[in-house]
Amino acid sequence: MKELGRLGEHCVLLGVDKGALVVKPSSAAAASELALRSSVLVKGFNKYFKRPWIRAIRPATKI
Repeated sequence: MKELGRLGEHCVLLGVDKGALVVKPSSAAAASELALRSSVLVKGFNKYFKRPWIRAIRPATKI
């Protein structure tokens, strides 16, 4: 996930659920950083599609 930059080393994409990317962060710090950068990341991911469909990035908490 090029859009995540160095944060990508600490996150694993698990899938998509109702327009939200479900990501498993490796630590609480990575989850916090993901939450802080969420809106910028959504815009970055959506630029690859004709019609933006990603609405959010959600951390997986129970997996």
